[in-house]
Amino acid sequence: MSDETVTIPIDETADATASTPIPRPRIRWGAITWGLIVTGIAIVVLSVAGSAQGRGSMADFLGDLTFGSASLILVLALGVTVLLLGLLAVIRRAQRPAHPPVG
Repeated sequence: MSDETVTIPIDETADATASTPIPRPRIRWGAITWGLIVTGIAIVVLSVAGSAQGRGSMADFLGDLTFGSASLILVLALGVTVLLLGLLAVIRRAQRPAHPPVG
């Protein structure tokens, strides 16, 4: 073995790229919103299914539904779904860059 020191030449462009700031990661608000929605639904389902009283109350509620009230609940659920999809579309639109990169 020799005592020679081996040097590796450094590319000058590597230094220029090291000084440019790294862009911050993008916050995915749509994913956060869907996560909150799914978490809320899970909390409601677990609170109802977690106790005998909750299951009994839900069974009584479903047994007392008429066609009109079930239709109203369905229309409200569809409206909430459309509202959430619109909200997520607005969030997605806001996250897009104004001018997409060319090339």
